[in-house]
Amino acid sequence: MSNVIAGLVIKQPILADWRKIFILFSIIYFIGGIAYILLGSAVPEPWATLKASEKQQNNDAVAVEEEAVPMQPSEESPDKN
Repeated sequence: MSNVIAGLVIKQPILADWRKIFILFSIIYFIGGIAYILLGSAVPEPWATLKASEKQQNNDAVAVEEEAVPMQPSEESPDKN
């Protein structure tokens, strides 16, 4: 859309027209940034998660639980003292 707007505003490639475009787009990006700061979030919504990622998390949780159990020395291994 920015190319279309720039084409409508700029009739001749002079500095004054480019200044208008720069100010216009700066205002648009500033408003978009403020809207993101106020309304945006980095937390994914429930509808945005995949079932596969939930399954992978469950598998990871099981693996972590298995890794949390310390290994017991076997009675068959000879001591090298």
